[in-house]
Amino acid sequence: MTEVSFNGHLGRLFRYGMVGASGTALHYAVLIMLVQLFGIDPVWATTAGALCGALLNYHLNYHWTFASRRPHREALSRFMLVAGSGLLLNTGLMALLVDGLGWYYLVAQVLTTALVFFWTYLANAFWSFRH
Repeated sequence: MTEVSFNGHLGRLFRYGMVGASGTALHYAVLIMLVQLFGIDPVWATTAGALCGALLNYHLNYHWTFASRRPHREALSRFMLVAGSGLLLNTGLMALLVDGLGWYYLVAQVLTTALVFFWTYLANAFWSFRH
C-alpha cells in the first residue's frame, strides 16, 4: 500500500514538474523580455514573470496534476496564497542574490526556481488541492 501511495506522489510530482516547466518557461520569457528589451530591473521583471507563470500553473495543476474536486473559489484562493508566498520567496531570494551578492540574474533565478518549486509543490499537494 505504501508503494502505491509513493508512486502516486511520484506521478504527481512529475506532472507538477511538467506544469512548472511550462510556467517557468513563461516566467523566464517575460523576465528576459522585460530585462533585455525594456531595461526593467531584474527583480521587478522576475516578479512580473512569476505572476504570469502562476496563472498558467493554476489552471494546469487544478485540472491535470491534482485533478482537484475542490471548488475553484477555495482552490484558487489557496493556490494564490501559496503562489504569493512563492512570489515573496522568489523576489526576496532574487534581491538577495542579485542586488545583495551581485550574482548574474539568470544564475540566481535558476537556484531560486528550484527552491520555490519544492516549497510550492508541498504546499499545493497537502493544502491547496487536497481532496
